[in-house]
Amino acid sequence: MMKLEFSSVGPFIKLNWIDIQWAVNFGLIDERFAIQFAESRIQSGSYSEEEISLALQEFENESNITALLVTLASSTLPDTGFDSKRKWLFIALSYLFNHRSAYSDVFSCIEEVYADFDYPACMDEFVPYMPPKDGYDPTSHSLEENRSRLLMKWENYLNQEKETLTSLGKQSG
Repeated sequence: MMKLEFSSVGPFIKLNWIDIQWAVNFGLIDERFAIQFAESRIQSGSYSEEEISLALQEFENESNITALLVTLASSTLPDTGFDSKRKWLFIALSYLFNHRSAYSDVFSCIEEVYADFDYPACMDEFVPYMPPKDGYDPTSHSLEENRSRLLMKWENYLNQEKETLTSLGKQSG
């Protein structure tokens, strides 16, 4: 499973402590990400004592970090509209899309994300081994044409999710 860095999250994505705890438990981010998230909350001027405590933790002090994450997540109201898994799926797929040239076979990475996130239906259109649902016949096209089509479907998914995330962020604050 890929590990995401704090810098890989776009500014339009509104994360909360429930999202952070979910991603740490899922193995998508490590505790360092949680510490950086606490630091960003402090820099924004909106923070709690627990966030200050978390920001001051040493990365090696995993049990304290875990306890603080539990406290912070339990005192956070869940978002409406986008659950943590959906947010992190979008973040992971955006990261891969934006850095696809760094991978020798980005489509195998797509397949890995598809499996890691328990085969979400929203990815079916751009997972290479999934049959097309729109009548498209891959055998009538070159490998390059098929890959271009998958990239287009992937980009369309990201654009739609980004639009939804952005509009939800505007509604909630």
